Amino acid sequence: MSTLLCCVAAVGLHLASYHSNPGFNNLNPGVYVVTKDGWTVGTYRNSEYRQSFYGGLTVQGDLMARTSVSLTVGGITGYKSENLLPLAVPSLKYMVTDQIGARVAFVPRHEKGGTATTHLMLEYKV
Repeated sequence: MSTLLCCVAAVGLHLASYHSNPGFNNLNPGVYVVTKDGWTVGTYRNSEYRQSFYGGLTVQGDLMARTSVSLTVGGITGYKSENLLPLAVPSLKYMVTDQIGARVAFVPRHEKGGTATTHLMLEYKV
């Protein structure tokens, strides 16, 4: 167990979303883990009321004190349109305390009839 924890940089909770179009699920509970090398895996209840699983790489850069910008790229499951979709999600994180951050992700609309999404997460720095 301690070997695994040495590699983990952050553990996060998916919370809720705002969608640009009506009819989508705004309550998106889930969890994710980011390693010190940026590898990211997670799961959440998606906008289509289905369970999604994703994995990829997150790169992060500091903007100013307590604020950073990130981009997560990889793949995601759980959507009706495809079994596996590409994932490219930019986000901003503000560290509320030295260990707890609030992250807001911006998911662009990826298909006609879809929705753009703003998603809220809480993150614990290990």
